[in-house]
Amino acid sequence: MWQPSIVLDDQGEPLVIQTNKTGKEFIEMVGQAAAKIADKNDLYASVMIAQACLETGFGTSALSQAPYYNFFGIKGDYEGKSVKMATLEDSASGMYQIKAQFRDYPSEEESFEDYAKLLKTPFYQGAWKSNTTSYKDATNYLTGRYATDRQYAQKLNAIIEAYDLTQYDNYQGAEIKRIRKIKEEQNIFYTVKFGDVLSQIAFDKNVNLADLEKWNKNKIFDFDLIFPQQKLIIGKKIVYRYVEEKVKSFFNDKNNDIKEGQFSSPLKKGTFVKTSDFGTRQAPNAYATSQHDGVDLATPLNSTVYAAKDGIVAATGYDPSAGNYIFIRHTNGLYTNYFHLNAIGVKVGQKVAQGQAIAKSGSTGNSTGSHLHFGVSRQLWRHYLNPNDFISLT
Repeated sequence: MWQPSIVLDDQGEPLVIQTNKTGKEFIEMVGQAAAKIADKNDLYASVMIAQACLETGFGTSALSQAPYYNFFGIKGDYEGKSVKMATLEDSASGMYQIKAQFRDYPSEEESFEDYAKLLKTPFYQGAWKSNTTSYKDATNYLTGRYATDRQYAQKLNAIIEAYDLTQYDNYQGAEIKRIRKIKEEQNIFYTVKFGDVLSQIAFDKNVNLADLEKWNKNKIFDFDLIFPQQKLIIGKKIVYRYVEEKVKSFFNDKNNDIKEGQFSSPLKKGTFVKTSDFGTRQAPNAYATSQHDGVDLATPLNSTVYAAKDGIVAATGYDPSAGNYIFIRHTNGLYTNYFHLNAIGVKVGQKVAQGQAIAKSGSTGNSTGSHLHFGVSRQLWRHYLNPNDFISLT
C-alpha cells in the first residue's frame, strides 16, 4: 500500500500531509461524486475522499487504474470479478506483505457506490454521520475495522485537514464549489513632477535605476528627458484575487455527449486493417497477458492521420512506448490518443477540426510495424475507454 508523505511530531505521530498538485487534481476529480454518494448514504464525504486518496496514492496505484477501478482497496470480488495483488498489512510485530484478491469494477462509479454499500452494513455503523459528532469519530472507528494500519485514523485526518475536505461534507444536493486563490503582479505608479529626474526618483523611492529603466522602456524614449504628469512604474507588488469555481467530477462526462458516431475515423476508410483490439491481449511472452488501452490500425507508413473530432491539442511529444504521440481534448471532456506517429503536424494549444490532418502514421516507440494506435480516455495517459463504443473502426 502507498504511504503518504507525513510530517511527524516528537512522538512520531503524523501531524500534516504536504499538499501537492497531483493530490489536488485527484480530489477535484472525485470530490463532487463522493459528496453526492456520501450525502445519500449518511456518510462523511471527507472520510470517503481521504480513504480514496490513501488507498490509491491519489489515484496513482495500479489497482485504481483501468481495468480495475478499485479506489478503496476493497477485497473479494465484484459480480464474480477480482484481481490478485500484493498489499501491506499491519500487526503488533510490524508491517508485512501478502497477496490478496481485490474487487474488479467496470468503472469508477461502481467502486464508489460499492464502497458506500459496504460502509452502510452494521459492522461500520460507528462511522455513519448520524452515529458520530465529527469525521474524527468516523476515522477512529474505521481503524482496525476497515484497515489493519494502526495509524489509519491519523493518516486520514491529516489528508482531510491538508486538503480541507470537510467542505465536501455539506453537499445538500447542490454542486460543490471552491474558492481558488490566484496570484497576480500589479504595477506601482508615480506621477512625474516638475524638476524630477529619473535618478533622483529611483533614489527617493529606493528603487534600482536599472529596474526603473527596464519597467518603463516602452514609456520613455530618452531616459534623460521625462515630463511632468508622466506616469512611471516605480515598483511591483504581489496581489491575490479569488475566483469561485465549480468542482468538476470525472463522473460528469460519463454518458454525456459521447455516443457512437460522435467521432470519425482517424484514417481514411480502406487504408487500414484493425490488428489489435481494446482489452486484454496476449503478450509476446506466451504465458502472460497485458491490457491494451486502444485499437491498433495497420496502415502504410506516412498515411495521413485525421482528428476524430473538433478539439484542442492537449499534448504532443515522444514516449519510449507510445513513440511520437498526440492527445486532443474534445468538448465532451474526453481525449483521443494517437500513438506511434512518424510525423506530428500540430502544436499544443492549437484548435483542430474534425477530419483535419494532424500527423503521419509510423512505427515509432514500441512498435513492430507501421500502424496507428488510436485511443479514447478521460484523462491524459489514464482512464482509458473502449474506442469501439464511440466509433466503428472496420
